[in-house]
Amino acid sequence: MGDTVVGVYYRPPDQDEEVDEAFYRQLEVALRSQALVLMGDFNHPDICWKGNMAKHAQSRRFLQSIDDNFLTQVVEEPTRRGVLLDLVLTNKEGLDGERGEVKDSKKGFFKYISSKRKTRENVGTLLNVVGALVMEDTEKAELMNDAFASVFTAKAGPQETQTLEVGEKVWRKEDLPLVKEDRVREHLGKPDIHRSTGPDGMHLRVLRELAGVIAKLLSIIFERSWRTGEVPEDWRKGSVTPIFKKGKKEDPGNYRPVSLNSIPGKVMEQLILGVINKHIEEKVIGSGQHGFTILKSCLTNLIAFYDGVVG
Repeated sequence: MGDTVVGVYYRPPDQDEEVDEAFYRQLEVALRSQALVLMGDFNHPDICWKGNMAKHAQSRRFLQSIDDNFLTQVVEEPTRRGVLLDLVLTNKEGLDGERGEVKDSKKGFFKYISSKRKTRENVGTLLNVVGALVMEDTEKAELMNDAFASVFTAKAGPQETQTLEVGEKVWRKEDLPLVKEDRVREHLGKPDIHRSTGPDGMHLRVLRELAGVIAKLLSIIFERSWRTGEVPEDWRKGSVTPIFKKGKKEDPGNYRPVSLNSIPGKVMEQLILGVINKHIEEKVIGSGQHGFTILKSCLTNLIAFYDGVVG
C-alpha cells in the first residue's frame, strides 16, 4: 500500500473558511502519492452532484478543490435523510472500477485495500508432534485440524438417532413449540447481506430476498430436525480459518479456529436459542435474578432492594 494514501475526514457543519483552506492544502500534499482514497462526512448538503452546483460559497469552494485536484466523487445515492453527506473521493481511474463495491458493500473498500497489500498473512511452516517442519498445505491443514479437534472432549457417547414416529411421540409428550413459518421469515430478514457465505455458498442476499418463498420449506426442515434429533449433514460442515493468537507461529496450538457455517443452520440455532431463553426466563430464573440477565444489572438489583426496604 506504499502507493496509496487512505484518509478519513469529518467536517463540522459550522466549520470556518480558514479551516477549510487548511484542509485543501493538506489535500494537495496527500495527492502527491499515486492514488488517494478519502472518505468521510463533509457536511455539504446544498451540493447538487448531478449538476456539480452549490448554493453556499464554502460548498462551491469545495467543488472547485475537487475539480482542481482531479478528484472523483464515488457515492451516488443519499446517505442520510435524503441528503448526500458521506463521500468517497479518489483521483485514480483504477479505483473507479471499485466504485460499485464501495457504494453497495460495506466491505468493498476493505476488499480493495486488502488486494493492494504486498504480503499475505498465510499460515507459515508448522511443527508437528515430533518437532519436524511441515510445509505442504495439505499436511498443515491436517495438523491444524488435529490441534483444533484436540481441545474438544466427548464425555458422552453419540445419541442414537430417533425415527420420525418416535420423535413425534416425544414431541407431543413434552409439548415443545412448533417451528412457525412467520418466525423463520422474521429471522431470514435479519442477517446482514454483506457477511460471508458458508460452505454451501448460499448468499445472504438470496435468503433475505426469497424469505417469503423459502420460509415455509425451511420451517418444515427445522421441525423435522427437532423431532428426529438429526441435523442436515451440510449444516454440520464449516469453512475453518486458523487465526494466529500469540506465541510461536510454528506451534499449531497458538491458532484459534474461526468457522463459517451454513446460514440456514444458524437460523435454526437462533430459533432454538430463543425457545431456550424463553423457557429459562419464565420457568428457571426468578424475578430476583439480576446478574447475567438481559436488561438487568447491579443497578436494577439495588433499585429493587431499595424499593423493598423503603416500601
